[in-house]
Amino acid sequence: MLQRGGVNILKYLNNQRGTIIPFLAVALVIMILFAGLSLAVSTSFLYRKAAYDAVDVAMLSSLMTVEKRSKPTRYIEDRKDEGDTHYHFTWPTDYKNYIYIDESKARGLFQENLYLNFNNNTKDSRIISWNYTVKYDNERYLDMYKNLPNLHTQNYSVTHWECDEDSCWSWTEYFIFDGMYNPESWWITELSKHLPGPAAWTDAVFEEKKWRTSGTHGPDGPVPFPRWVEIKAEVTAEVPSPLGNIFGKGNRQIVTITAKAVREIDSLE
Repeated sequence: MLQRGGVNILKYLNNQRGTIIPFLAVALVIMILFAGLSLAVSTSFLYRKAAYDAVDVAMLSSLMTVEKRSKPTRYIEDRKDEGDTHYHFTWPTDYKNYIYIDESKARGLFQENLYLNFNNNTKDSRIISWNYTVKYDNERYLDMYKNLPNLHTQNYSVTHWECDEDSCWSWTEYFIFDGMYNPESWWITELSKHLPGPAAWTDAVFEEKKWRTSGTHGPDGPVPFPRWVEIKAEVTAEVPSPLGNIFGKGNRQIVTITAKAVREIDSLE
């Protein structure tokens, strides 16, 4: 029996009680590290998700300004008779739909809701910059036409005389042109920032806005009636990064968030 100083060495070596404790300690440290890592990753993800959600909500709020509008493509002269009075007026017809967004209002709503949601839902985050762009369908162009022979005619009356064997009498016929007007050039104020289009209507009584043989968007070319609009936003923000210090990148991170939405009219008529 191997002994030294009265101690049984073999008995000491064969005694394994308590040897699991070091392994448990190491495993516990590893589990704590993984738990901390998992918590840090989850927190970082939540910060980023809150930033993405803030941009999405701001984008949806700006889409409230998108609307379907309708404008005539034909303006002709019509007349309504009431006794001896004849009313002449501009009659718009052949209406077509198109989509429109009030870009100034949309940008304002986007900005307002973007900062509101960042302040309320993304703690310790801040917006560095943002950009908001609008793009229209550039393929749907329609011909427009006006034919208003009495566009510049002033109101007037005509007195008629009639006689028989016994007497003469008169009656007056009135021609009222107050209902005549030159159509508005709405595409210039609404769409010219994003789409090429023809020049405004002139004072001519007859005009056409249509495709010419050259196929270009000249002053007398067709008018845009876009069927869809695309809104795109890009936001650069700074959000907390719990793992940043571990990798020597600081406790903040820069993220760029892009959101895009398309709205299309359901009917072209």
